[in-house]
Parts: sequence; C-alpha cells; structure tokens
Amino acid sequence: MTIRSIGVLLLCSAACAQAGQRATAVKPEVQPQRQPPDLTLLLQPEDGRREFRLGEAIKLKLGYTSATPGRYMHIQPAARLGGGQGFSIRCEPGDSAVDRIKDPGSLNAWSILNVGPSCGVGVGPGIGGGCGDCKSASPITREPAWWLTFELNDRVQFMQAGRYSCTAAAADVTQTASTYDGQVAVELTSAPLVIDVHNDPAWSGAALADAVRQLQSDICNQPGNQEQKCWRASRVVLFLDTEESLAAAVRFLGTTEKTGWEHYLWSAVLQTRHRKLALDLLSKRALDPDFAATQTVLDTLCAMALREEAPQAFAANANQAAYHLQALDLMRSYIRALGDSLREKRGNALDVSKSTYENYASAMFCEVEPLIPVGEMQTTLASMAR
Repeated sequence: MTIRSIGVLLLCSAACAQAGQRATAVKPEVQPQRQPPDLTLLLQPEDGRREFRLGEAIKLKLGYTSATPGRYMHIQPAARLGGGQGFSIRCEPGDSAVDRIKDPGSLNAWSILNVGPSCGVGVGPGIGGGCGDCKSASPITREPAWWLTFELNDRVQFMQAGRYSCTAAAADVTQTASTYDGQVAVELTSAPLVIDVHNDPAWSGAALADAVRQLQSDICNQPGNQEQKCWRASRVVLFLDTEESLAAAVRFLGTTEKTGWEHYLWSAVLQTRHRKLALDLLSKRALDPDFAATQTVLDTLCAMALREEAPQAFAANANQAAYHLQALDLMRSYIRALGDSLREKRGNALDVSKSTYENYASAMFCEVEPLIPVGEMQTTLASMAR
C-alpha cells in the first residue's frame, strides 16, 4: 500500500467516523420504564448474616419476583433492551465505600508522559470486552426461580468499619413478548440492605496467615497453576487490605509464571487504601533479582509516585502538560534504578526487565532526546556482562 493510499484510507476513516458520530447524535436515548408495583428486585445476604469483619468476603444474592407470574422476562445481555443495564450495587456512606466497577484502581501516567513539545496532545490506552453468544430470556415467577450469587467485595470496597446501606439497581427486565431485541427495559431498585462491618485484627491476621501458607505451597508455585485453593487465597489477600496483606501481595507478585490468580494480587496493590506503602513496597520489589519488571509495573510506579506528589494531575480537568516534565523525571529515576538492578537478575526476570529498560530508556516521550542518554544506556547494558 502506498503512502498516498494510506492517506486516502485515513481520510475516509475519519469521514466515516464523523458521519457515525452525527448519526449517533440525532438518535434519541431510550429511557427504561419505571418499576411497576408487581415487580420486585431482592438483595439479600446469602447465609442471612448482616454482620461482617472488615476484609471478610460478603456473600450476597440477587433475585427477581413478580406478583404476576409470566408477565415479565429477565433478559441477558441487558444491552439487548432499550435503556437496558446490568445490575449495579451502591453502598452508603459513599465516601467510605468505593465502587470498584467504576473505579477498579487502574492508574497510569501514559497520557501525561506523552504530551510534550513533539506530540502536542496526550494519548491513552482503552479497554473493552463483551459476550459474543450469551442471550437468554427467563420468566420471572412469584418466588425467585434462581438467584445470582456474588461477593460484594468484588464490586464495593469498604475503606473502614461502620454501618452501610446497600441498594441494587438493574434494567434487565421487560414485559413478555415474541422478541426482545430493542424492547424497552424496566428499571428496578431493591430495598436497602443494611450491614455492619467491624474491625477484627486477630481474625484478619489469622486469615492472612492461612492465605500465605496456601500461596507458599508447592501447588500454588507451579507454572500456569489454576488451582482453586490458590485463587481463594489470593482473593483473601485482596479483600483484607491491611498493611500486612499488602506486603504479602507485593511479595508474591512475579514469583511464578503467569497465573490467573496473580491478577488478584495486582489488584490488591492498585486498590489499597495504603497508597504510600504500596509505592514503597512495589518500587523495591521491582528491583529484586527474581522479579520481572514489566512495562505495566513501571507505568504504574510512575503514576503512583506522581499521584503522591501531585494528586491533582489525575483530576478530570487537569492540564496534563503541566505535569509532563515531573512525570518524565519520575519515570527516568525508576528506569535508572531498574538498569542498575539488571546485573543481579537472572532468567525470565532478566529478559523481561532488560526489555523494559531498553524500550523505555530509548523512548522519546514527546521530547527531542530519549529518556536516558544513549551513552548511559549502552554503559548500563555493557555492565551486565561484567
């Protein structure tokens, strides 16, 4: 493909995108119908308990009932319906309960690093997902025909002990019809569920000790391991969010080949209320001989450090260019420290960390010179052979 044809393709793509935006702009937004009196959304504790320890898994269940059986259908995915939305949970007081669906704790300074004299505007990553074939339509009966069970901790993180009032909302029900694609959803809200969350340091210490013993076991240290016991133990570490559990999460990061359960340890670092400690622990862990320091780790370290120094840099209306040089200085310091640690690393930890060092040391980050001078980078890499 020639440069000219690429340019034509880009122009066409831009024109099509603008046309799509215009088409979307004039399409009226469908609002779900109000909840009728004969339709109920139930939010209940799975085992009847309403008192929990801070960091304990809170198991709840969600159900649908109707005083008019057969009139309504539960639809999956909810996006099939006009105004459809899957269920959500809100807990009050909100300043002590973080919505982890809206705020999963992910943090990076990529857009700040990439706004400079050679770029002009910032760029950032995006994520997405979906289900290709998961359609269903289930009738709603007088008593729940089924319950959706879940752990509240996956959706809401309580930052301190206290009494919380939690409410579920959904727009995934509609009236029975011959077809459901495009049918207007009915909006539902549950009655509040009040729970009490208490501090219990002795319990949390014992729970962490059990989880650590499991994660140290041979079965959890096998490459590619998917053992359910390891998953449960890593979730205990995530939910506890004490200084001790955070230290354990950082310590176990990168100790095995890729595992599904290690994701929870990373979330424990991102979502912790002990932010300064997380930064200190992770910055030291990245330099350990057995740790594979990926680009994601370095991105996160830079962002965590910038948040400590200038939390306003991550505000929605922040002038990112104002923090560009500050972010560059932080990234430069972490890359230099990583370079100095390479001579002690071995195997996969060395291969991954070296690649991260080379990529970021030579990166321009919208400046006219690379992050690390070429001569310095060459000297660092040469010192590995000594």
